[in-house]
Amino acid sequence: MTGRDNSDTKSHLVYFVVTFVLEVVLGILGTLVVMAYSRHREFAADAGSASFVGKDKMINALRALQRIHPQNLIIEGDPKIATLKIDGKS
Repeated sequence: MTGRDNSDTKSHLVYFVVTFVLEVVLGILGTLVVMAYSRHREFAADAGSASFVGKDKMINALRALQRIHPQNLIIEGDPKIATLKIDGKS
């Protein structure tokens, strides 16, 4: 009976290892698919906004965000920024 128990233990271990590897690999692949789809939707939203409000207004909005963005990162002693490990030195 010990031979049979050993075989059962090995099959359970193989099942566990295969399941673990598949979960990791499929999780990574799923994340990549979601990220690609999200990026596609973001670009489509930007293109739709540009066609709706006009190219010049979108350019001005992006420039305004560019001016504001560094100011938000350089906040000395802000614990929220420190938690995110953002130091503002880019």
